[in-house]
Amino acid sequence: MASMRGKFRRTKRLLFFVAVRLREVLATVLPRRAALSAFAGVGCVVRTLDRPAVRRSRAHLAKALGP
Repeated sequence: MASMRGKFRRTKRLLFFVAVRLREVLATVLPRRAALSAFAGVGCVVRTLDRPAVRRSRAHLAKALGP
């Protein structure tokens, strides 16, 4: 089980790396409004797929910023 977990983490990190590089390329090529709407759509998809990370991030922000 632990080996599968490690493979998933590596795959997730690789996908994140590729996504960041792709975002950099698209941000320079696309017009501003098109880039903003495309990245907002990607954010919605990520928020839906990785709910535990979103909950963790919100908890950290709540601790940092207060109630």
